[in-house]
Amino acid sequence: MQALKLRHKGERNMFNTMYPMPPMQAMQQQSYQAMQQTSGIQYVNGMESANAYKVYPNQQVMLMDSQMPRFYIKTADASGFATVKAYDFVEAKQDKPEEYVKRSEFDELKNYLSTVLQNSLTSENKGVE
Repeated sequence: MQALKLRHKGERNMFNTMYPMPPMQAMQQQSYQAMQQTSGIQYVNGMESANAYKVYPNQQVMLMDSQMPRFYIKTADASGFATVKAYDFVEAKQDKPEEYVKRSEFDELKNYLSTVLQNSLTSENKGVE
């Protein structure tokens, strides 16, 4: 025969979900979730491993592929349904700096073109007369 444990009048049943979670237990659960979200880089072996990686509801993780230059973003919604998107690393090409003309070079070109234009206009006017 099994002996029944009698509870005192003020003792709470810890398995009864009608009672709110004790503050200490709630704090531990929150710190565990925060630790899961801020942990370091996680490596997986391809898309199958990324799909198998455990993600809690409302959590998003970045998973690095250990075999190729690829990473995965795994996101779970409030109900725990997870989706995985794969991204390839592509080296960013730095734009070449634009070349600008120095002010002195610009002024020199401006003066040269003004002189050529003036000479052209004066030679046309001489030919008309």
